[in-house]
Amino acid sequence: MTEGNFSAQSYRKHQEKLFDLLRMPDVNEATVHQAIGYMCQVVSDMLDVDTVSIWHFDDTYASIRCQVAYSKEVGHTQPDLIVDRDAAPVYFDALRTNRVLPFDDVRSHPWVKDLYQQYFVEGQRIYSMLDAPIYANDHAKGVICCETFAPRTWTYMEELIVSTLSDFIAILYLRLERQSIEEHVTRLAYTDALTGLMNENAFVEHVDRVREEADGRLGSLI
Repeated sequence: MTEGNFSAQSYRKHQEKLFDLLRMPDVNEATVHQAIGYMCQVVSDMLDVDTVSIWHFDDTYASIRCQVAYSKEVGHTQPDLIVDRDAAPVYFDALRTNRVLPFDDVRSHPWVKDLYQQYFVEGQRIYSMLDAPIYANDHAKGVICCETFAPRTWTYMEELIVSTLSDFIAILYLRLERQSIEEHVTRLAYTDALTGLMNENAFVEHVDRVREEADGRLGSLI
């Protein structure tokens, strides 16, 4: 099955790797960053676009910062790009409400025409763009942005696949957030809030582990 620039064969090629990323046991900032970098490369391959980037909102939705980008020409990069809401308020609002945002011509679209020269990954080379906001816990965390140098009319299948991949990324963010919450709860349960040292719960569990590892040998505790 094919439609436009998307092929089912390309999807199958990456499907197993994508699910492996979702199931990875070690979820932390570094592994998630590596995973979303790979996601950029997958999207570039599947949709045959020139650049793909992932952006994060700040806590107040006043700005959005590029986290990682992939270009067919130079590979993975981390451009130092920040866009303030004041530069494109309608675009920012749409990122928090729409499932996908297709732009056939960024140079004339009123939402983004003032941004393309300065803020897109490849600046004034960009002609068309397809965005899929990343939603986690019913809130927009960021956006995955696909850009082409040549004019492009986005198909329904292309919109569907990029929104599906944004859901993959959201799952990784949710796992990272849950991991952070679990670590915080563990600190509360096993750490003294004033000193940062082990509390009684941690001490008892530590002693119990030492006793189990003693393998019947006698010892003393001071």
